[in-house]
Amino acid sequence: MKKIFKIVGITLAIIIVALLVTPWLFQSQIQEIVKRFINENVNAKVEFSDVSLSLLSSFPKAKVSVDDLVITTFEPFKDETLVTAKSIAFELPIKELFKKASEGPLVVNSFKINEALLTLKTNTLGNTNYDISKASDSINNPEIDNNSFSFDVQDYAIKNSALTYIDESSSTTIYITELNHSGKGVFLKTFPN
Repeated sequence: MKKIFKIVGITLAIIIVALLVTPWLFQSQIQEIVKRFINENVNAKVEFSDVSLSLLSSFPKAKVSVDDLVITTFEPFKDETLVTAKSIAFELPIKELFKKASEGPLVVNSFKINEALLTLKTNTLGNTNYDISKASDSINNPEIDNNSFSFDVQDYAIKNSALTYIDESSSTTIYITELNHSGKGVFLKTFPN
């Protein structure tokens, strides 16, 4: 019986050490993966000071956080800042980190944004600065569902943030300051065939 407890104890100790050490050992690779993913999916310049992954503090979930995020746009809004955020944090099941697009919606247990400044702008020609997603190559990839995308957020919070909306064609400007909001929901985007 003592031998079984010893084996179980050693196994648990190895798992805990692995959970502690893995994010630290792969920190630079995690940052490169995040940068590559962003560059493959957006037409904008995205910068951040740090990306961290924690597997232990929120176990059995993974916690991914991005610090000092800045997104600046390309033409026709060249070098204008779309968003800045002091921190963005996601908490999701560890298995979601390895999920393919064809395996259903991404499940996020929590999503927190702290001290964000978001500027949404439409120029006189109808161009918007927030339309920064790259055209999908899902047409050529049968593993990706072309008709929908969903993001299942069980809890979200936006704290100490601000929003500016500018529509140059109608000379409309809206400012929202001291934005604090929380909630939950499933966000679904359906694309026409």
